[in-house]
Amino acid sequence: MDDFLYILKLQLEGRLSDDQITDQMHIYEDYIQEQVAGGKTMEQVMRKLGDPAKVADMIVEHYEKLEKQIKKDPAGIDYNEFFRNAFYGVSYTDYLFSLPMGAGKTYLMAAFIYLDLYFAYNEPTNPSFAHNSIRRIRNGERHLLRWKQ
Repeated sequence: MDDFLYILKLQLEGRLSDDQITDQMHIYEDYIQEQVAGGKTMEQVMRKLGDPAKVADMIVEHYEKLEKQIKKDPAGIDYNEFFRNAFYGVSYTDYLFSLPMGAGKTYLMAAFIYLDLYFAYNEPTNPSFAHNSIRRIRNGERHLLRWKQ
């Protein structure tokens, strides 16, 4: 596994950004681990993946096609379909809630709530944002808070 990932990384360097390379390394590392955990031998997994240089060429070609499509016709991209495929056919929120324990869902949800309230504060007439929140007080009573303008 380490040899495959090392060669793959070498083949991608200079052809993709560091972030794209990191993403691809995580994708292939996770794939290999999932296949082995599913009962396949490392030899079977490596045979299925094939030559890391060819895999790198395929990855770079994919990124190039995607970049051309985005530049050519960004409105023509079905983003809903993209996210459905990216998250294995489930909605983004269902995907987030299905993450394993310790993946940071609580922090992620807190960040979403904070951003929503931040934008609501900055755009008080925009109904897309929550203009109130419920706050739990120590004695268990709930109070409705409104942003003061």
